[in-house]
Amino acid sequence: MLLEWVFLDAHGTLIYLDRVFERVQARLRELGPDLPLADVTHATRREFAHYTANSHLARDDTSLERLRAECGAVLLEGFHERGRVLTLTPRQAIGALLDSLDFRLYPDALPALDALRNAGLRPGVISNWDCTLPGILRRLGLEERLGVVAVSSLAGHAKPDPALFREALRRAGAPPEAALHVGDSYEHDVLGARAAGVQAALLDRSGGPAPAADLTVISSLAELVRLAGARRGHR
Repeated sequence: MLLEWVFLDAHGTLIYLDRVFERVQARLRELGPDLPLADVTHATRREFAHYTANSHLARDDTSLERLRAECGAVLLEGFHERGRVLTLTPRQAIGALLDSLDFRLYPDALPALDALRNAGLRPGVISNWDCTLPGILRRLGLEERLGVVAVSSLAGHAKPDPALFREALRRAGAPPEAALHVGDSYEHDVLGARAAGVQAALLDRSGGPAPAADLTVISSLAELVRLAGARRGHR
């Protein structure tokens, strides 16, 4: 069957966070504590892990605030593990982190999406994220370029659960064999897509070795049109 849709992951594929650890360090310094970057990095990574595992639960404003309060407590715990006891509340701590988030597009994102559309393909997003993702995509100028945006928190399923991929296919009105999914996580993007019967490729901007022999790996979104062209008619 002819390939019609190219779905992409959001964070790590289309979007990245600019200098997040340095920004968190600077914001906390404004609030009082002047902390080593290594401690800030440790605590922030701890919060990121908790957020990533639970972002699909933040489906509306109420559940989003609940998750953020949890993440604030986890952030403070991360500092405590490094011997740093901050006199901030969980909400102040997570507020400092949120103020530090600066989502940006990879330079190859918009050109790749436009090239796909010019080639007659329909791009979409399948992402594990809280309910704020549609607004972020809109601010970054992505919304108008995407035919379908399937978000774990809004769909009730998170990658690698194939149900999230099936929801994207349902909204696209396409069978699995008419779609390709590209993302930066072998577990979440590649294995999840394959479980739903969708072709998959891994984006590895570092140019590392493929985690599996039968896996297509690209190092830039500039390779998408060539990859999609090669996959047209491929089962």
